[in-house]
Amino acid sequence: MDNLRLALEVCTSAHIQAHGFRADAVCFPIQVLSIDTLVQEAIQAFHNNEKSSGALQKAAEEKAVPVRQESSKESQASTNTRKTSKAEEVIASDSFSELTVRAQLGAKSEKLLKKGKSISDTLLVSILVNAIKYIPISKGWVLDGFPMTLNQAKLLEEALTGCNRNLIDLEGKKSQISTLAVDPTTSREVPLPSSAFDFVMLLDISDNSSLNRMNDIMAEAFSSKTPHEDINQRVAAKNQDVDEDQNLRDQIQHRIVGFLDNWPLLEQWFTEPENILIKINADIDKQSLCQKVKEMFMTEIMKKENKGTEKSLTIYAKKKQNSTQ
Repeated sequence: MDNLRLALEVCTSAHIQAHGFRADAVCFPIQVLSIDTLVQEAIQAFHNNEKSSGALQKAAEEKAVPVRQESSKESQASTNTRKTSKAEEVIASDSFSELTVRAQLGAKSEKLLKKGKSISDTLLVSILVNAIKYIPISKGWVLDGFPMTLNQAKLLEEALTGCNRNLIDLEGKKSQISTLAVDPTTSREVPLPSSAFDFVMLLDISDNSSLNRMNDIMAEAFSSKTPHEDINQRVAAKNQDVDEDQNLRDQIQHRIVGFLDNWPLLEQWFTEPENILIKINADIDKQSLCQKVKEMFMTEIMKKENKGTEKSLTIYAKKKQNSTQ
């Protein structure tokens, strides 16, 4: 199977577990990619000083070279004069280039977060594309809840296909401008590239159903805790869980609002010029929903394999025709 590419848009919820899908993704040769997890892994890679193979080889060669150690006074003075964060120091140093791309992106992400800023769309797309590069060609991938905005969709498509749909549209409009000398043999239509995704799946679920499912998940998590704790520990844990649950609900509500604001433009992007959007009613029990998603995956995988076979046969027929001429 060629690399199956899918954006899974989860209406009103960023937690795909609420729909029971993630646990069943192992049924297919597909890797689920969550941008939140990838950002955390990139930042952790930076903290782990994750270096590229070339940098590791260089470090091994320089092990025997003596390095001048700072005195305690020099070290203390250096510490006092440095007001920047670790991420800023590393980015400004020569050793930054020795880190893996993932670690470099993690350093840039942490620098923004520590300043109270959000991670830019360009940086998010770079983290995502870097992760996709390491997925085997025989294994597909699913983007969980990404892109979330039209700008992210545009940046991601350009990064994965090398084409900018807006520029192609602009060139197409320019070519339609009438001129005095018209070459009838020249096509004025500029073809648009194929989408970066094979298909986009929208699990369409109401706000209430999404929140209820999250409540069930949180209740199940609380009930699974050790029942042998003393009453004080359990009360304290319950109070902490209440605060965490409220924070989670607030995050979900925030994402619901963000989804509703951005989805109309995303829906248009995924349906024009080619319709790759598949809508599934997710207001059903989780078991039935999982089955519907599995069936949809199998259908799309078969379609992709059939297209690949047809393309191969067409290429073979053309080569055979050329060889006989």
